[in-house]
Amino acid sequence: MKPHSRVPEQDDLLRPRLLEMIAARHELVKLAALIDWDFFAREWASFFPSRQGRPATSLAWSRG
Repeated sequence: MKPHSRVPEQDDLLRPRLLEMIAARHELVKLAALIDWDFFAREWASFFPSRQGRPATSLAWSRG
């Protein structure tokens, strides 16, 4: 199932956003920026053809 477009989230006053807690210099953050996430989404889409259940989450969050 293809992901739905995300609604802009309202910031929670008492909770910091995940992107604010992650160190941008960390090796895994740098690696995630190099990965072609669209390739994986295209290649794996055929493995999840069901229209039941919750829609998939977009991988766009990881491309900060």
